[in-house]
Amino acid sequence: MAQIDPRRRSGLPLGATLMTLLMVPVLIAMGIWQLQRRDWKAQINAELAAAPSLPVLDAAALQAARASDTSLLYRRASVACTPGSVAPYDIKGGDSADGQSGYLLLVNCTPADPKPAFVVVAGWSQRPDALTKLNVNTTFDGLIIERPYGKDTTRPRFMLIPQQAVPPLAPSRVPTPGDLPDNQGHPARTIQLAGIALCLPGVAVDSTGHTGAGADCLPDLQTKISQRRRSFAQHTTPAARICLAAPGSARTPEALATGTAQTVLRRTDAY
Repeated sequence: MAQIDPRRRSGLPLGATLMTLLMVPVLIAMGIWQLQRRDWKAQINAELAAAPSLPVLDAAALQAARASDTSLLYRRASVACTPGSVAPYDIKGGDSADGQSGYLLLVNCTPADPKPAFVVVAGWSQRPDALTKLNVNTTFDGLIIERPYGKDTTRPRFMLIPQQAVPPLAPSRVPTPGDLPDNQGHPARTIQLAGIALCLPGVAVDSTGHTGAGADCLPDLQTKISQRRRSFAQHTTPAARICLAAPGSARTPEALATGTAQTVLRRTDAY
């Protein structure tokens, strides 16, 4: 007479069943959220893409916007900067106009104001200690990025990245809305979440002690997720990837766009 394995139980396992009932609606909700987030980001990206075509700002407009909630990200600005011989306000890592990695030298156009509303990138250098003094008497034209120093209210809220450079510095790379990541990944992530939701019930251990048929689809699903990540790394700019990989970085569209623009200034080997 055949022996009955005492480890086998009849019916569905309670723990796995409860976990499945809990996780399936959560995964479905996350998939719906991904689709909603795609539309949200598409709207923000469209607004940022249109920003350079808006009227050109001057120094007075930047000063006035300092304490407001109005976003000036990717707006064009033209600023007469005539502080004369000054030391750099700050030095940040960044790229030249032709894509070389190096350092950006920033200047404060109003040295009498220790907390300026904006700073200007005077130019690019291969070395951070190339110059200790800059002779600045230039009108700079370029694009604005916001909060180059994060939420520090004692630092400038805006940074102008111009096309010009103060000799002997070279022009720096001007960021564009095209640096932002697109929304192509959201439908794929929705499909991934739906696939996991479909596989999850089959992963539970059945009454015979064997895993359900749905477990067989998990390795394929993991492979697809890995392929999607590699595709993302290949088709986005280094600046966008660094922004998305930054630990603790905000994920709101405005913060994402701002962080992407800022990473142009501090290109690293994160990938």
